[in-house]
Amino acid sequence: MRRPCCKKAEIIAEHNQARAQPSAAWRKINMDAWEGRTLSALNDEAPQQTALLFDDPASFEYPDGKSFADFTVRTKWPLDQLLLTRPHGEIALVATAASADQSLPLDEIGMRIID
Repeated sequence: MRRPCCKKAEIIAEHNQARAQPSAAWRKINMDAWEGRTLSALNDEAPQQTALLFDDPASFEYPDGKSFADFTVRTKWPLDQLLLTRPHGEIALVATAASADQSLPLDEIGMRIID
């Protein structure tokens, strides 16, 4: 089964006479014990830890998971390669699930995501 973000990218690429190129480099951050949980439930269970996520998201580490810093390190090289392979300003779309952690690389280069 294709992930919704891959399907979205394929539709956009086809509309623009291009092709989608899925890459594991853009996979989401590992939230491990927090995966799939609601913010409300997490806040009820661990209010101090949940507050840390919003107070300092750049250095926050998910319980038994990864940090935004890990995500940034993992995506820096693929992002640099993406930019290097588009020297003449061609548009490159990084389609992801609608989660904030996957928006960070685009934000770093001054792009915004419009849903």
